[in-house]
Amino acid sequence: MNKNTRLGTMMFLQFAIWGAWLPLTARYLSASVVEGGLGFTGSEIGMILGLAGSIGAIASPFIAGQLADRYFSTERILSFLVITGGIVKWYTANQTDYISWLYLSIIYSVLYMPTLALSNSIAFSHIDDTENTFPKIRVWGTIGWIVASWAFPMIWLQQDLSLQLMPPFLSGDEVPGVTARLADALKFSGIISIFFINQKNSPEGPLLGSEDKYLTVGIDKEVDNLFLGNIAVLQGPGLIVLILILTCSNLCFYIFY
Repeated sequence: MNKNTRLGTMMFLQFAIWGAWLPLTARYLSASVVEGGLGFTGSEIGMILGLAGSIGAIASPFIAGQLADRYFSTERILSFLVITGGIVKWYTANQTDYISWLYLSIIYSVLYMPTLALSNSIAFSHIDDTENTFPKIRVWGTIGWIVASWAFPMIWLQQDLSLQLMPPFLSGDEVPGVTARLADALKFSGIISIFFINQKNSPEGPLLGSEDKYLTVGIDKEVDNLFLGNIAVLQGPGLIVLILILTCSNLCFYIFY
């Protein structure tokens, strides 16, 4: 398997993990207990899908920008985060109360969100013509999301599949007790995570590898080594505004409504 194929496979799995569970979770959480769901309210679902994602996005630079770039090989910490996140998702699928779902979703988000940057870092560190090659690699992430979000319902949630003109091109009647089966999407995501064990090795140590990093943002190197560099960057008002906008943008609006 050549280099670009391995990187494309990494992107495919990266977003297949996400696409396997995210499109189905709101339906499972909102469905009544009688139907096989958990019966959570809209605000509770918003906290699980929105707040958790926001916390993960904020925590991501501290993990991806400090641990991976400085102390560990990027591919090693990427595999660790993805596989550990898969275990968390599998465990979450067996929970039925709101508090457990909220805390586990936050933990998963903190584990998964950094992997989006790490997979890009690995790709960029192994290709020469980034302008032309990276889009061809990255598009496999989109394909991975689509395949996972289509394949799971076809295999596990539907029966008597037949061809149709509109995507996903194969569709059928829902199986009895389909709502209860929606939780298995989280387990499906956990299974996909296992395939991240063997990924393309990336260079050891910092990906930036230059003192210019500290000169550019005006941060003392010793401060950055103490995990405080990311906080010091917040001195810029523009970045603070951006973080506030991203935090207030509730992911659950387009998922749930």
